[in-house]
Amino acid sequence: MKLTKKVLANAFALTGGIYWIINYLFFLILPSASAATFSRLAQGAGITGVDSASFDLTVLIFGGLMFIIFAWLFGYILGWSIEYFSR
Repeated sequence: MKLTKKVLANAFALTGGIYWIINYLFFLILPSASAATFSRLAQGAGITGVDSASFDLTVLIFGGLMFIIFAWLFGYILGWSIEYFSR
């Protein structure tokens, strides 16, 4: 199989979707640990009021769709740049 822009974009989208679901479940199960982890990853930016009630089905679906779309676009742009610079 040849690595193309579309293949790379689809792989990024699938990986992003799987990541989104795992991350969503992590926030549901351990909200305070998730907030602490996010704070460390975001250079100390604090998020308050995080609890499992904040994460409903709407957040899962619409947030996940946005994440998957951005992951697909990132993969496509990466594939395009690989093709461009490999000439």
